[in-house]
Amino acid sequence: GVTGGGGIHAPTREKVNTAVNNGIAMVISAGNSGGASNIPDPGRAAMALTVAAANDVNQLTDYTSRGFTSPGSTAGQEEDFKPDLMAPGGSAGYYTQILSVDSNSGDGTAIPGGGSPFTDQQPNDYLGLQGTSMASPFAAGCAALVINALETLGTNWNFNSSTHPRLVKMLLCATASESNANRETNGANPSLERATTGPDGYPAGKDRYEGYGMINPDAAVAAVVTRFTIGNTNATLGSATTDQRVWASSVTLTNARAFSAMLTNPVGGDFDLYLYSAIPSAYGTPVLLGSSTAAGNGINESITYTPASDTNAVLVVKRVSGFGTFALSTKVNVPPVPLNPSLGTTTNRQATVAVVKLATDANGDSIVFGVASASTQGGVVSLVSGVVTYTPPANFSGSDTFTYTADDGHGGITNGTVTVTVAAGDAVSANVVYGPAIEGGAFVVRFAGIPGREYTIETNGTPTGTWVKHSNVTAPTTPGTYGIGIFQFSELTGGASSRFYRTVHPSY
Repeated sequence: GVTGGGGIHAPTREKVNTAVNNGIAMVISAGNSGGASNIPDPGRAAMALTVAAANDVNQLTDYTSRGFTSPGSTAGQEEDFKPDLMAPGGSAGYYTQILSVDSNSGDGTAIPGGGSPFTDQQPNDYLGLQGTSMASPFAAGCAALVINALETLGTNWNFNSSTHPRLVKMLLCATASESNANRETNGANPSLERATTGPDGYPAGKDRYEGYGMINPDAAVAAVVTRFTIGNTNATLGSATTDQRVWASSVTLTNARAFSAMLTNPVGGDFDLYLYSAIPSAYGTPVLLGSSTAAGNGINESITYTPASDTNAVLVVKRVSGFGTFALSTKVNVPPVPLNPSLGTTTNRQATVAVVKLATDANGDSIVFGVASASTQGGVVSLVSGVVTYTPPANFSGSDTFTYTADDGHGGITNGTVTVTVAAGDAVSANVVYGPAIEGGAFVVRFAGIPGREYTIETNGTPTGTWVKHSNVTAPTTPGTYGIGIFQFSELTGGASSRFYRTVHPSY
């Protein structure tokens, strides 16, 4: 802390928050009072990136202070759940310290009475140090790398708001990885949260000892400079202290189109999959859109997220334990394509169409269809067992339409229209080219049709009676006896002296 009882000093905290609100990224050490003591100010400032210290093997150090519960929300003096992450801070008791820079000066000596200092009195006077005050400069350097990446890609830094400092903080926290290890002496240990809500009221993936985990500047920079193209990629994460622990990339999401990612894990690795919003929270912490965090080596992960608007996100793969090469595949859902079919029928006769003729889906998803209960002209429409049935209004003839929806279950919903032509009930076919004539005790009639098209032949005893299906016939594609597209139909007279015939398409 700086001043105040117990290291609580709201005025200092307020200055840190104000600095961030004016475009300055503030990186603060968490304090060195150990796991039994809470983080003091200014590390309590909500807008700051507060840093715990790790040793050579990425364990939380014994001396790092712990976070506190029930952060305050006084305007300007806001606190948040701390720390945010950890970075190398040295550990003299168990591993190695962090070396300070060479002073490269007269070591504080000067000529009596004034004048220039003596030349460097002790070359290479490096000093081994440890503490969260060593970890925070490391994290500040990581923040500088992210800032450089953003500005290289054209970010015009805003010094009138917290927009860009919060973005830098979010990228570092979203790409941090939990240590999945005890503190150096097994007291006040971090807990493995993955994507679950942390203990003591902490948000998902964060605890009061190591925050979101170990900083990974390579992944944070990758989240800025790489944009993942929908498709497939592979990468290797390792278990050695210097191995890559996290893979990250930005992705573009499209309104109402489901984004899916599948992570195929190696046999010897437990890696988790996360999707974060590219827009940080009000305090600069990550906003989790989706995650898949099954425990165990070789267990695959998958997430699906449907955005409510066009937006950007950060896709992250984090190593929890083990090592190996993963395969990541992604796709963006393509909505069904409506086919808008046309049907034909006659007065007072139903028409049907199978739902498979209503729409197609490029992703191969199963489509759920819905139909309007009534047509434009007041006909009745129903959907039963994959078949849509249209019943025209009584004695109606003419053109009618009804609408339908196709839903692929992944955010892709499209609308289509079916057009129905209802011929008058007493109309005979205009495509009759011969007959009906009685030949050898049978009625004979010839029709002209489109070669290769199937027609339903209907018969009727009177022009105004009920038409009855007799059979289906396909118009020939070769000349045959009567010519291409000409087909003959015959039916025994059964003693009748007259009969009426017509064709209907589509057939039924």
